[in-house]
Amino acid sequence: MQLVSSAVSGGSWNNARGDYSFIGGGGGATLADSNSASGNQSVIAGGSRNFIGPTAPYSAIGGGQNCTIVQGNSSIGGGTLNEIYAQSATIGGGAGNYISGPDEGNVIAGGLHNQIFQGPSAIGGGEDNTTHSRNATIAGGYSNQATGAGTTIGGGHNNSTFARTSTIAGGDTNVIYGAGESGTIGGGANNRVSGAFATIGGGGGLTAADSNSAKGEASIIGGGRSNFINDIGTGATIGGGFSNEANDFWATIAGGRSNEVSEQNGAIGGGHDNTISGGSTDGVIAGGSDNVIGFSAEISTIGGGQSNLIETGSGGTIGGGWNNHTQGQYATVSGGRRNEAFGPLSAISGGDSNFVYFSGEGGAIGGGAHNSVYGEYAVIGGGGGAAQADSNSAQGAASVIGGGRANVASALLSTVGGGSQNQALEENVVVAGGFLNIANQKHAVISGGVSNQATNQYATIAGGQGNVASGAHSFVAGGQGNIAGGSSSFAAGNGASASNNGSFVWSSSAATSSFAANSVTFRAHGGMRVYTAAGTGTGVSLPAGGGAWASLCDVNQKNIHGTVDSRAFLDKVSSLPLYRWSYKSQDASVLHMGPTAQDFSAAFGLGDNNTTISTVDPDGVLFAAVQELAKRSDRIDALESEVAELKQLVEQMIQLGHK
Repeated sequence: MQLVSSAVSGGSWNNARGDYSFIGGGGGATLADSNSASGNQSVIAGGSRNFIGPTAPYSAIGGGQNCTIVQGNSSIGGGTLNEIYAQSATIGGGAGNYISGPDEGNVIAGGLHNQIFQGPSAIGGGEDNTTHSRNATIAGGYSNQATGAGTTIGGGHNNSTFARTSTIAGGDTNVIYGAGESGTIGGGANNRVSGAFATIGGGGGLTAADSNSAKGEASIIGGGRSNFINDIGTGATIGGGFSNEANDFWATIAGGRSNEVSEQNGAIGGGHDNTISGGSTDGVIAGGSDNVIGFSAEISTIGGGQSNLIETGSGGTIGGGWNNHTQGQYATVSGGRRNEAFGPLSAISGGDSNFVYFSGEGGAIGGGAHNSVYGEYAVIGGGGGAAQADSNSAQGAASVIGGGRANVASALLSTVGGGSQNQALEENVVVAGGFLNIANQKHAVISGGVSNQATNQYATIAGGQGNVASGAHSFVAGGQGNIAGGSSSFAAGNGASASNNGSFVWSSSAATSSFAANSVTFRAHGGMRVYTAAGTGTGVSLPAGGGAWASLCDVNQKNIHGTVDSRAFLDKVSSLPLYRWSYKSQDASVLHMGPTAQDFSAAFGLGDNNTTISTVDPDGVLFAAVQELAKRSDRIDALESEVAELKQLVEQMIQLGHK
């Protein structure tokens, strides 16, 4: 058959067989070295042993050696052993590059032993790179394999994509599996993506054990080594670090080592060996080590520290510290060590080995050591000590212990302010402080002191030592060894015993007892004074060992209003009505004698009212009357002397008359 307008410009053993085909030159010394252009309008510019087949019209080989084009509209720029078996394909150069049919538009720019089996795909260069899917791209590198449609490998070594529209930018031995549609690996080594839209930025390591693996849809691993997101970890994120696991929806681990999130929306900021378990939605561990949010503890938070545990209960919080533990819903331990908040809504601010029990809903411990809350909404401010025996114990609902050591508040609304070994054992009782004090009846109060006991309702002890308030509404003001045993009784000082209802006893030292109900008893070994005006000595006194009151009588404390008409006072005394009488408040058999205040006031005009008689006023009246009587006694004595003399004269006269 005659060829139409074919041409060979030069070279040797070249053969232009296709219509309008053209060979510029090249070939070689033997027929085996010839270039052969069998495709219509095909072109071989030069080189040797290049071949364009009869089914490859409009194809071109620029040069090189042993290059082959079998399908039309294809081009090989040069190189050696490059082969095209597809329509409209291009190999720029290189060696051993291969494009197979039947898809059009494949391109290998250069490199060595690169292969395209399905297209349109592109390989920029490198060595031993392979594409098996449409629209796949390998920019370069070595032994990379792009199998998914629309996949891209930027470079690196031994990287493989099996999912459509996935991307590996570079690195070594990274793989995107078939389920990882639109997945991305930025670089690193031995990283694995099998979740759709998942991303690994880099990291990994030399062995498969170092692999970062993103199986969850739209999951992200920024870098690091041996990090893992499982197939239900949709939207999960691991920023970096080593051997971290995010195993549920939208779980997040920023970094660190051996951290694990197994529930949706959980987050670990960093640290190592921290765990958020299944059922604990929205849990957060900011950092630290060996911290755990257990099962069904949703919306819980651990700020940091070491070996802290939120075992159960939603909304639990541990700020930090070491070996702290919560179980109650919305329970909180701010810090410290070995603290346990098991009651719902309970809180421990810090300290060591403090415990809010399951029964202590809303209970709180501020700090200290070995303190225990059992009652609802009970509070311990702090205190306690190094041993369990030092524990403050708030057992009653809404009970309060401010601090101190080994104190007990066991009843509703009971309070111990502080001190040591104090006990508030009934509702609404208060022991403010001190040592070994006990209040065991409702509304009893002990302000402080040592070994005091308030053992009846509304009993109060202000302080002191060894005092007992055993009567209802009784009061011991303080001192030592006092007993307020009667209802509404009062005892103070040392050794006072108010055993009768309403009795008042004050004792200076020796044992002193009340003698009747509603009575007042004082024992004052050094005497007593009562002042009735500010800045003066006005009042009365009872000297030590004395039995009568002494009123102030100092002339320097008196205003003198003149002398007294003793005769007039004696006349008034002689006319003053005197009665035998009894008080209406006493039995009629108890009799008294004297004037009434009204008659006394009317007669003498003394005192500050007409219903009482001051003891100093009758004394003055009696002094005036006695003075007047004394004057009259002197006159009587004179008259009696005169009478005696006259009598003697009379007797003498009688005797003379007889003679």
